[in-house]
Amino acid sequence: MSIILLGLPGLYQNWLMAAVDPTSKVQLHGDQNFFCSHSRVKWVIKPGLVDYPVASKDLTVINLMVNQNNFPWYMYNLYEKTYDIKIMINNFAEDIINKGDQFSIFEDTKNDLLNSYSKVTNDTVMHYFYRLFSTGDHYLHTATQESRDNYINIEFEDFNHPDVLIDKLRVIEGFDIDHFNSMYTTLVARNSKYLDLRKNFLNRLAQNNSTFDIIETAYIGKLASLLLKQDLDWSKPAVRNSILKYKIKEIHDLARALC
Repeated sequence: MSIILLGLPGLYQNWLMAAVDPTSKVQLHGDQNFFCSHSRVKWVIKPGLVDYPVASKDLTVINLMVNQNNFPWYMYNLYEKTYDIKIMINNFAEDIINKGDQFSIFEDTKNDLLNSYSKVTNDTVMHYFYRLFSTGDHYLHTATQESRDNYINIEFEDFNHPDVLIDKLRVIEGFDIDHFNSMYTTLVARNSKYLDLRKNFLNRLAQNNSTFDIIETAYIGKLASLLLKQDLDWSKPAVRNSILKYKIKEIHDLARALC
């Protein structure tokens, strides 16, 4: 039986290819990544894919996906982890200009920013992601949410639940639970920062912590827009500060309901 992984950049693709195949060859790469040099699983990048494979008794398709409400948290994986290019969220405005040409999706982001704003700053980046999270028509939305009933669909949050992963993946021929558990222990040890993003964000909202990075601030803008039922000029610090000062409790409640 053949196996295809429809992968999303940064979302543990190499790890998953190794975790489902005990005969794979995998090595640690950088501080957080994995490199799988040999696996029964064939990797296909999902964004930009036109013809999706048809699953059958002879072809198993593992499909990585991200539900809409987890889309902001996937941004960290995408930009910070992909190919160890390390476009870091805390230095995004500078990194996307300096490193954006090293990967096609990053280049798209860079061009979008340069074409939309006279200057790429933290303020304009926050507005860019606010728009991205508030709309659902970007090709990354389409690619990340694409699924099929006869695929093994692995959603972003599933990586926080090894029992869910095991339940979905154990149908794969040759799946070894001991090998998987060993691999999962290593995944958590190297990626707790990314696995805990949503939980940590909700905790800081609950504590009325007003210190948030550009992705969190952009997502807060989306939530505020839903609460107020209006579009916001999220590039303006005065607008953001007012929302964080007066609407933090309502934003927390909405975030918890959506997450």
